[in-house]
Amino acid sequence: MAEHYELGKDTARAGHFFLRAALHANRRGDGDVSLAHVQRGLRCDVTEDVRLQLYAIHDEGHTWRGDFRAGSTYSEEILRLAPRGSPVWWCGVANKVCRDMILGTPEEEADTLRLVEQLGHVAAPPEAIDMAALYWLGIMDAIRLRCRFEAAERALAHLDALVEPVAATDPVSRGWRDLGHACFDGSTHPFSALRWARAAEQSFKEAGHLRGALFGRLLAGINLRLLGRPDEAEQALCATLGTDFAPYSVVRTACLTEILAGRGALDEAERQAELLVASVAGKDRPMDEGLARWVRADVLLRQGISERAEAEARSGCALLTNVTLYLWPGLVVLAAAQLAQGHAAEALATARHVIQHGRAFSVFASKAALVRLIEAESLHALGEHAAAAAALDNARRHLLARADQIDDPDLRQSFLEGVPEHARTLALTREGLTSRR
Repeated sequence: MAEHYELGKDTARAGHFFLRAALHANRRGDGDVSLAHVQRGLRCDVTEDVRLQLYAIHDEGHTWRGDFRAGSTYSEEILRLAPRGSPVWWCGVANKVCRDMILGTPEEEADTLRLVEQLGHVAAPPEAIDMAALYWLGIMDAIRLRCRFEAAERALAHLDALVEPVAATDPVSRGWRDLGHACFDGSTHPFSALRWARAAEQSFKEAGHLRGALFGRLLAGINLRLLGRPDEAEQALCATLGTDFAPYSVVRTACLTEILAGRGALDEAERQAELLVASVAGKDRPMDEGLARWVRADVLLRQGISERAEAEARSGCALLTNVTLYLWPGLVVLAAAQLAQGHAAEALATARHVIQHGRAFSVFASKAALVRLIEAESLHALGEHAAAAAALDNARRHLLARADQIDDPDLRQSFLEGVPEHARTLALTREGLTSRR
């Protein structure tokens, strides 16, 4: 219809139908098609309302791609012209928050957190609840990436309060809420996150919302890997390939690379890691590039190339100073590379810094067990055997405490036995620190 009216020189109607086509493509997760429709719509003689909606889809599409600067291209104009509390206004706010939390200076971060506190007082009209729920999810996750967990938890509470009145009848709003909990719990409670992700996928399937359903499946795959189910994780993650999910697109590839490396398929893991770095390097996406570089460092380390691994881990960590949730696991890879080269004192210092300050490890929670192993092994290498034994016992207790949060007996067993870092922690507890990773 859009092309029909475009050919007939009725560009106002053409723009309206390009908007509808862009919305439909965005909902099914087809970012390229959606953005192409947006560009054609913006060339039409459209009303201000349609233009602002096209701006919103443009920015949301780029944010889904992880390009947070392009994702806030029209934020200021949207916030100036759109009615406060409308779906378009929420989109402008959310994209601005994502940009400033992930790319901003400490001053911009502080200003953004103050803005988010004010958002809790903005009501969303009934027709905007599903979109406001999506944007509260994005706001919460952007704050979480910066390890501002108290503020992220307050944002999650706003999401809960927004959705609760309509949760029984609105599967889309319910799905975004459940994804919010899956993201928030994924750092420390993979079993809880898995349940939330699966619930979200079912809600979106009920609504015929493909992107939302795939997002739920992606988060389920991430948490299945954390629970020691790599084959199931790989199947779920691969089912979502081709659809953009902001930082989770890079996380997805990182997880698949780690699954390959865990199987010993190091050549293919290296190839995937190289492709991942090449896909984001030099594109003003420091979070994605930093993550990709320490993932490549991890593969190099498994190949025994520890000096290069250390250099690559340092490069990655230097790009992640804003996004500390991904910095901590990168520092664990750095500590492992230091230990592999015999630099036990340096490895111990790095590991202890992470243990003392790294409150969560995002979707790379197995690194929480690895860093405690590195602490124990570094102490052992330095001849501090009593301290090493105490550190190892602490690692075991920390691991078992996490396992106790898993209600499902089969998943609890796979969590302890199917995650290599966890299995090794328990094996060393039984056998003693006689060999290193």
